[in-house]
Amino acid sequence: MLSILYVIINKKKELNMFSRIGILLGIAFIFAVPFHVQAAVIMVKTAADSVVPTQDSQCSLREAIENANSNFASNPDCPAGQPSPIVDEIRFSLGSDLVIDLVDEPLLITDAVLIDGTTQDGTVCALDQRQLRVEINGANSSGQGLHFTNGSEGSHVRGLVLYNFFEPVVIQSSDIQVTCNNIGVNAAGDAVFGAPPGSTVGISLHNSSNITIGGTADGQGNVIAGYERQNCT
Repeated sequence: MLSILYVIINKKKELNMFSRIGILLGIAFIFAVPFHVQAAVIMVKTAADSVVPTQDSQCSLREAIENANSNFASNPDCPAGQPSPIVDEIRFSLGSDLVIDLVDEPLLITDAVLIDGTTQDGTVCALDQRQLRVEINGANSSGQGLHFTNGSEGSHVRGLVLYNFFEPVVIQSSDIQVTCNNIGVNAAGDAVFGAPPGSTVGISLHNSSNITIGGTADGQGNVIAGYERQNCT
């Protein structure tokens, strides 16, 4: 009788041990399988250069960039971004007003993001029929437009018209792409427009590496003109 009881107790101990091993293996498997985190898609719906701390159902470009930088929905009209190396996407769905009049400091990018003006309806990048729709006017700004700095590695800007800036695009980072933009020219890319007197460069590079400006495929090129020294430096 005692020997039978001993065997039963030992069997229970073995089962408990295997159960614990099974639980531990299950936990290890859960943590070993990588989770797929999708990039945030942030839709710009107003041309206003504003940051509104309360909800007004209008996500501005500045609010979208701030949320992509902070990975937090500090501006409640735009979703939060995801941390690098995930590249968030800023898209455009503007109404009839397609000109963003920058009235504040530069649009500072500190986390990986794709700012994609080609998502605005009617945008065409092909050079022989180019028509870009989203315009950023720097006449009332501090002089800089988009400024990519530390943390923005892997970012890409395309499909924008930038004018009336002394420095439309400033890059102090690495692995940045600049494609299908009109800088210092009009939306069609066929006339110099909005390069202020004394402005020197369209795209300014500082302590940067692995920068891609334009490309070989049709529609990847940037049209840059009107600057006194060079269009890129």
